[in-house]
Amino acid sequence: MRCFIAIDLSESLKKSVNDCISQLKPLSRDVRWVVPANLHLTLKFLGEVPEDGVPQLLAVLEPVAQVSDPFELSITGTGAFPDERRPTILWVGVRAPAALRALYLRVEDAMAALGFPKEQRRFSPHLTIGRVKGRHGMPELMSRFRTFQNAFFGSIEVREIVLMQSILKPSGPEYARLGAFRLREDAHQG
Repeated sequence: MRCFIAIDLSESLKKSVNDCISQLKPLSRDVRWVVPANLHLTLKFLGEVPEDGVPQLLAVLEPVAQVSDPFELSITGTGAFPDERRPTILWVGVRAPAALRALYLRVEDAMAALGFPKEQRRFSPHLTIGRVKGRHGMPELMSRFRTFQNAFFGSIEVREIVLMQSILKPSGPEYARLGAFRLREDAHQG
């Protein structure tokens, strides 16, 4: 089963990002847009995992979450990989506090201990909103896309990480939660 570790988003934040997608969608038929339910921040893509390996993943993620403090994420701006002249991925930005990077590194280390290779690319937190498959309508689309480069979509308090399964279907991927792990409760609250 295809698995990844992610931060899920609130419904209001998914709606805010989807409002942007809805404005862009009619401009190009050559972009496969992410449906609102699938919007998330990937911490680690694991790829194919044997079903009997899932309990081990769950066991390792629990202590990672327990030593990680909750934090706030701001979802703001847009961009493209590799760049806006030759986009293959359209994304919405994530203003990342140090706590996100620390969580990412803990997840990387925990997964490396289980034999998953560490990511070689620099951690660049983002929400993928579209995958470019061709060039039809791209100049107009990218012109409109740039109007969101300073947009603020909202913020969320991150209180858990999730192990997800990606089920590939002809209509696009469907995601199923395999386990959720609460981050350490703030000792200063209450």
